[in-house]
Amino acid sequence: MRGIGQYHRMTKERWEGIIRFRNDLLAGKKVDWQTPYLPPEILSSWKRCLAENLDMNSYDQRHPIIEMDDSAMDDALIGSIPISSLMSIFEDIPYSDDFPPVFFMLDIKGNVLYRNLKPSEAARSELFKAVAQENIIGTTANSLAKLYKRPFQLQGPEHFCNTLGNSVGTCVPIFDTKGEMVAALTTAQLLNDTPWDDTFQNLCFQTFQLVTLIAAALESRLHFEEKCSELEKANSRLETTMSIIDESIITIDRQGNIIGINNEGCRIFSRIADDLKPTNICKYLLDNSRLMAAVNAGQSADFEEALCINGEIQSYLIACRPILKKGQKTPEGAVLQLNPTERINKQSAVRAGSSAVFTFENIMGQNSYFEQVKAVGKKVAASPENVLLVGESGTGKELFAQAIHNSYRPNGPFVAINCAAIPRELIESELFGYEGGSFTGANRKGRPGKIELANDGTLFLDEIGDMPLEVQPVLLRVLQNNEVTRIGGSVAKKINFRVIAATNKNPLELIEKKMFREDLYYRLSVFYIYIPALRERRDDIPHLCRYFIKNYCRKMRKSVPELSIKMENYLQNLYWPGNIRQLEHAIIYAVNMADGSAICPEHLPPDVTGNFGKNTLLEKPHEFKFLKTMEKKQIEDTLINNHNNVRLAAEKLGICKSTMYRKLKEYNIDF
Repeated sequence: MRGIGQYHRMTKERWEGIIRFRNDLLAGKKVDWQTPYLPPEILSSWKRCLAENLDMNSYDQRHPIIEMDDSAMDDALIGSIPISSLMSIFEDIPYSDDFPPVFFMLDIKGNVLYRNLKPSEAARSELFKAVAQENIIGTTANSLAKLYKRPFQLQGPEHFCNTLGNSVGTCVPIFDTKGEMVAALTTAQLLNDTPWDDTFQNLCFQTFQLVTLIAAALESRLHFEEKCSELEKANSRLETTMSIIDESIITIDRQGNIIGINNEGCRIFSRIADDLKPTNICKYLLDNSRLMAAVNAGQSADFEEALCINGEIQSYLIACRPILKKGQKTPEGAVLQLNPTERINKQSAVRAGSSAVFTFENIMGQNSYFEQVKAVGKKVAASPENVLLVGESGTGKELFAQAIHNSYRPNGPFVAINCAAIPRELIESELFGYEGGSFTGANRKGRPGKIELANDGTLFLDEIGDMPLEVQPVLLRVLQNNEVTRIGGSVAKKINFRVIAATNKNPLELIEKKMFREDLYYRLSVFYIYIPALRERRDDIPHLCRYFIKNYCRKMRKSVPELSIKMENYLQNLYWPGNIRQLEHAIIYAVNMADGSAICPEHLPPDVTGNFGKNTLLEKPHEFKFLKTMEKKQIEDTLINNHNNVRLAAEKLGICKSTMYRKLKEYNIDF
C-alpha cells in the first residue's frame, strides 16, 4: 500500500468556494481553473468529465450501474487469492452507530469483490454509485485512487456529479507483492447538515485513517496469502520432483525423527509417508552406525552403512547434508540420500564396460561337434551352477560366457576380470574390495570388489589358471558361503552370483603341479565345457571368413571382395594357432590389402602365409606339394578353356590379373 498522501480538510470557506465554482460551470460562465478550493487531481478529473459531456446533475443513464451478485462475489479473486480468505478482517472493524460507513472492495477492473450491504440495499443506495467508474458517475475517490495509485477522500461538492453531493467517499488502493495495484477499498458515508463542523471533519479524518489501516491489513493478509500460495506451489513442485527421483530422500531433525520422505524412501521402508513421519530413523540403525554423529556434526558426509529394515540388513550409500540456518553453525537436522549399494554396483559394472552383449545366436559355427558344444552351453545356461570353460586362446570362451549369462540372468551385471592381467598384490582387493583406509593408497570411502559388483549376476574369471595360489582359498570360501568380506572389513555381505571361469591351460596338469587347488577346481567345474580349436572345425572357416568380410566391409563402407573356393581351401589348410581371433584379424588385413579385388593368399598377413617367421601351414609337406601341383594343373586347364586369354582365366579362377602373371612365372607355364 502506498502512503496516505495529502489529506484535504474541508472548511466552510472551501465548501462555499467549491459551490460557487460549480454554479459558474453550470451557468456556463468562464471559470478560473487555478481555483484554490479544489486540488489539481480533482480539477483534472472534472475537465475530463466535461470533455466526455457528463451531466453534473445526474450520472450517465446510458451506462447503467451493474448490480452485484453474491455468488459471483464468493468466487471472486484478488490476483490468485480468493477474496473469502481476506474477509475476516472486516469482522472486527469498530463502526460508529451514528455514522456507519458502507464498504466496497473492487478489483482493478471495477468488479465488486465485497460489500457490507445486501443486494437489495445496494441497488437502492445512492452510495453504491460511489464505486462507479469515472465515465459513468464522474469524479470519485475510487476513480482518483485507481488513477494516481494513492488514497483519496472526496466530500460533497468535490464529486463531479450532484448525485454524490450528499456523501463522503474514501478509497485506498491495495497492491500485491510485485507492487501492482490489484484492488481498492472504498467507503461511502452520508454528510451531515454542517459538514465543515470540526466534529464531523474529525470523524471524516478518522474514517480516512480507518480505511487506510484496513487496506493496510488487507494488503498484509494478501501478501501473506500470496506467499503461502507460492510456498504451496513450490512445495507441490518439490514433492512432484522428489516423487519421480529413484533415490530415497529423507529429511530428519537433530534427534533423528523423520519429518519428510519421498516415494522411493517409502518403498524402501515398505511404509507410507504419513506412517513414517513420526518414526525415528535410529530404530533402523546398527550399533556401529555413524549417521547421527554426522548429522550432529553439521558437516556434509558420504559413507556406506547398513540398515536393518523389516528384519533384513541392507547396505546403502548415504549422502548426509546438514540443514543450517543462515549465520548459524548448529544444524537443525539433515537431508539424507540413500542409494542401495546393489544398484550402485550394477551401475559401476556397466560404466566399467563389463557388459554382456553376445548370445548363442551370435556364436557362429556349423561344424557338428561345435553345434554339440553350443547345445551343451544352452543347457548349462538354464542352471545357476558354476561353469568352467576350457579352450585355446581365441576360441571364443568369453563369447560363451556372455551367452550363458544372457540366457539366465540378462538383467543382472556381467563382471569380467582377467586373473592374468592384474598384479598379484592387487588381485585380492580387485576381487573382494576393501574398506576405506585399509591400506596405503586405498580410497578413503572404500571400494566394492568385482564379486560384490556381480551380485545378482555373473562373475567371469578369465585365465583362472593364472590366479595366485594364496588367493584361491579365499575365493573358495566365498563360493562355499556366498558371502564376501572386504579387506579391512568385519561385516560379511551376502552375495548371489554365478561364476563362469575360463582357462587356456589344462586344469588337471595345474593341479598335479600344485599350481591350482583341487577343491577350487571341483567348485568351479560343476559344468565343464571344452571349446574346440579352429583347426578342429575347419569346415566353419569359410562361413566365418564370409561373415568377417561382410561385417567389416559394412562397417568401413567398402565393397565386399570375393572369396574363391581355392582361397577357402587355402585357409582351411592353415594351422591358426590364434584360432578365431587370428582368423578375423587376418581377414581384416586381407580386405584392406585386396583393395576391392578378390582376396588371394598373398593378401594375407606374412605370419599367416609363412613369409614371416614360422610357417603356419599345416606341418604336412606332402600335402603342401600336392596343393601346388593341383594349383598348377588348374591354371593350365583354365587357360586352355579360355583360349590362353589371361584376363578371362584370372576371372574364372577368382584372382587378379597381376597374380595370374605371377603364378604363370612361378610354375613356368607357357601360353
